[in-house]
Amino acid sequence: MRQIAQQQRQQKEQELQSIISQPSSLSNVEKAERYIEVAMLYQHEKEDIKSLHKAVEAFRQAITLFEATDKNAVNYDGRIAAVYDQLGETYYSMAEVENDVQWVYRMYGVWLLAEQQLRWAMQAEPDDLGIRSEGLVQYIDPAMQKLLATSPMTEELQQIQDYRMDAWRQAATVALLLEREEDALQAVERELEFCREKDTKGKLSTKDTWMYDYAQCLKVQGELYLRSDQYDKAAQSFQQARDVFQRVFAELPDVAAIIRQRKIEDFQSDVEVASDLRMEIEEHQKALDEYNDLLQKAKDPATFSASFENDRGYSVGDLHAALGPMYLSTKALSLAEKHLRQAVGCFSDDATEDSQRKLAVAHLYLSMALDQQGECPESAEHRMLACQLSAKLAAEDESRTDEKL
Repeated sequence: MRQIAQQQRQQKEQELQSIISQPSSLSNVEKAERYIEVAMLYQHEKEDIKSLHKAVEAFRQAITLFEATDKNAVNYDGRIAAVYDQLGETYYSMAEVENDVQWVYRMYGVWLLAEQQLRWAMQAEPDDLGIRSEGLVQYIDPAMQKLLATSPMTEELQQIQDYRMDAWRQAATVALLLEREEDALQAVERELEFCREKDTKGKLSTKDTWMYDYAQCLKVQGELYLRSDQYDKAAQSFQQARDVFQRVFAELPDVAAIIRQRKIEDFQSDVEVASDLRMEIEEHQKALDEYNDLLQKAKDPATFSASFENDRGYSVGDLHAALGPMYLSTKALSLAEKHLRQAVGCFSDDATEDSQRKLAVAHLYLSMALDQQGECPESAEHRMLACQLSAKLAAEDESRTDEKL
């Protein structure tokens, strides 16, 4: 297949060279279309950075040729918008291959140009259904709301509505790559508005994917609030996510099983455990085994844990809390869950501020371990508990600061 693709590219490149080197009757638009064909062939090589660079070069040649064309040509703005959109997709692939933020910024820039060109196209060709549909799908034109208010929800409109939600998710992803949390929150909120409206009208059911998407969107919102230390709002989002996940898992046990299986398969790829991490796990496990041996021999088990902590400078809860994330990083999910549950139990019995902070962290890691096993409702539950604890601790810190002032 790869050899066939290379042959196709070579053939197209030869045609291009022939057109460029000799006088041709082809118009600029026709030449641009040839460049686009070559660019698309290179773009399919998503893991080959050299091919992606050649795709960028070909797309830019096409844009230059389009810009040299009479702007009154048929679908001028719409065609350039489509090329900018594909150029953005190419930059996105380059960012994934090289893990370089410069391509993310370029991607964002050309997508803004695509949006601008598409809006011009929609103004110039208001009756062109193809342009109109593309505008609604890619850029969530406000006219969609009017269209839905005055038209029955046909299969085509439902598809466009679904694409609109996908576009908002992509917008949130791009915003996060650019570390623009506020923009990401706005994009997520637009999707949530749609889901809440459907839920209020009783049109959100487990018969399609929207119920699960709704829960996932609430979870993303919670993560964004958590990143900006808005713990109360994060806790509320995670609580709502938990409730919606519970509805999905209760009504569709088969879907729940599929989700669990996919999560585990996605997470259980080969992993090479670094030697220093392996040694750390062994040291902590050895200390935990020693604790358990001493506990069995202790004359007063009730007071043993406190004396052990005083002697060693760490508690059994600390050992479990350390082992959990280590096992999580090695993808030993059941062991990670086991130790983190024990850490939560240990810290829950201690009301001191230090233990409560450790408890919040343990809840977060336990949430991660559960999420990777597809246990979405309980994962959201532990994230909610972590946020509630963090909000409480932050309020106490603020109160102490006010007292000092």
